[in-house]
Amino acid sequence: MEQTLSFWALAKENPSALALVAPDGTELSARELLERSYQIVHGLRALGCTRGDAVGMVMENDADTLALALSTAQAGLYLIPINWHSAPAEIAYLLEDAEAKAIVCSPAHADLC
Repeated sequence: MEQTLSFWALAKENPSALALVAPDGTELSARELLERSYQIVHGLRALGCTRGDAVGMVMENDADTLALALSTAQAGLYLIPINWHSAPAEIAYLLEDAEAKAIVCSPAHADLC
């Protein structure tokens, strides 16, 4: 029988392993990335997101983006990546069409969202 590997299992097995080098050079261990993803899951659940809900995302490619992707996968949520070059009306349309329960954006794009 083939064994399936997951980030969560690997992070628990070897928490000090290097998991990510961010574009700015910041290094995150598996434990640190796992903790970030858990914090995001708890935040999304506090907003009322439940399995099967959609969550919009307007962010750059960075450590927080990966943590959000891991979080939504863990919680059974659908992640809707939205290009940060989109106009506000386009973002609104995508969120409405996906029936998104929440949107997560980076501070740089807060005004756009």
